[in-house]
Amino acid sequence: MELYRRLSQVQSFKDVKAIKMELRDRFGKLPPAVNRLIKLSELRLEATLWQISHIFMEDNFLGMRFKYADRMKQFAEASSYNIRLVDDSTAYLTLKTGIIPPDKLMALLKSILQPPTAFA
Repeated sequence: MELYRRLSQVQSFKDVKAIKMELRDRFGKLPPAVNRLIKLSELRLEATLWQISHIFMEDNFLGMRFKYADRMKQFAEASSYNIRLVDDSTAYLTLKTGIIPPDKLMALLKSILQPPTAFA
């Protein structure tokens, strides 16, 4: 339970790295479920940089809700993906049909959320 709390409260990538190192020191090789929790914490931080408040799946779309329209526009302009802006706070990315395994979905999100240095 403590791990969930700590990972949900991280404020920086440095914090995530410190928790990961601590867990490795204490328990050795981390199981896949713990690695996923760590990756989710990193994704949460990436989303925060873009002012994304919510990421969701809707049919074969990956949706993102932004706190600010100007940040959403910056995100779409900086992205190498075809991001469709549907209103002042929501953007969609069309995904291939079918089920995307969790690890592949997280890797896709990480690549989408990586901010170019000029826009961060």
